[in-house]
Amino acid sequence: MTRKYDERVTINSVTINSDYISGEIIFETLLDSRLVDCTKSVIHVLRIKKWLTENEFKFEFKVEDLLIPENNTNPDDRYSLVSFKDNLNLLSPNKAIPFNHALFLLMGLDVSALVLPPFNQLKLTDYHQPELDSSKHFEHVFYVSDEFNELVYSRFVREDGKIISDDLIKLGVKGKFFEFKKLEKKTNKKTNQKNVRQTNVLDALIHFLTLKLESNKIYTLSEIMTNKSFAKSLNNKGLTLTDDEDANYQPSSNKNEILPSKLKDDLYEVIKFDCWDEKYQNLRKLVKYNPQKKKK
Repeated sequence: MTRKYDERVTINSVTINSDYISGEIIFETLLDSRLVDCTKSVIHVLRIKKWLTENEFKFEFKVEDLLIPENNTNPDDRYSLVSFKDNLNLLSPNKAIPFNHALFLLMGLDVSALVLPPFNQLKLTDYHQPELDSSKHFEHVFYVSDEFNELVYSRFVREDGKIISDDLIKLGVKGKFFEFKKLEKKTNKKTNQKNVRQTNVLDALIHFLTLKLESNKIYTLSEIMTNKSFAKSLNNKGLTLTDDEDANYQPSSNKNEILPSKLKDDLYEVIKFDCWDEKYQNLRKLVKYNPQKKKK
C-alpha cells in the first residue's frame, strides 16, 4: 500500500498482483473505523470488475467508486463519507439485514450498489440452483468467497434470508472478516451499555408476550411497564425495575437497575426494531403502539 497526500485527505492506493488477478484501487480516504481490511475489499472489487469487463457490462462511472463506500460520496462534497456512514449504521443493534446486504458488509463493499444492475439481479440465496452453477453467472464471483460460504451456512440466517445485525457482527468477528478492535471503537462504553440493556429489555418483552399470546389481549406500552409478569421477565434477564418517583432518588451504580423513565424510552425504541417484522410478527400484534405519538 502506498500513501500519497493532498491538502485535505490521505489517498490510499492498494495494488494486487497475482496469477489470477491484478490491479490498483484508489481510496479517496481510508479511515481507522473501516471494519474490513481494505486489501480484502480490493480483491473483491477487482474480481467483480473482471467479470463485468469480460461480460461487456459498462457503467457511467468507475466500478470502484460504486463499490468502495469511501469513494461513493456526495457529488458536491467528495469527502462527505455519506455511504460509509450509512453502511456502518446498518450494524446498529437489532436491525434485520437482507442476505445480499449482509454479504456486502462482510466484504467491505457499499450496499447502495445493490439497487443498480447487475447487482440488483443477484440471486445469492439460490446458489444451489443448477442454472447458476457456472462461472459464467455473476453470482459465481460471490459464491467462491469465504464470506459467502460463512454466511450461507450460518445458523444466524433466518428463513426469510435476513440476519440480525448483532448476529452478523458475531459472524464477522469469528470469521475474521471484521476487525474486532475497530468494532470496539465503533461504540463508546455508554453506548455499549445501552445496547446490552435494550437487548435484555427486548428479550424480556418477547418472553412476556409469548406467555400472553393465547389470551390475545392487546397491551399498551404503559400497561406492559406496570405488569408484574413483565417485571418478572425483566428480572429473569438480570434487570431490576426501580422507583424514581422520589425527587431525591439517586440511581445506584448497579448496571442491572433500570428506572421507569429509562425503561419507557427503551420500550419505545425496541418496539421499532426490525426483528419484529417476520419472526415475532404474531407477538408484535399484541402491542398497541402509535409511532406518530410523542412520548411524554
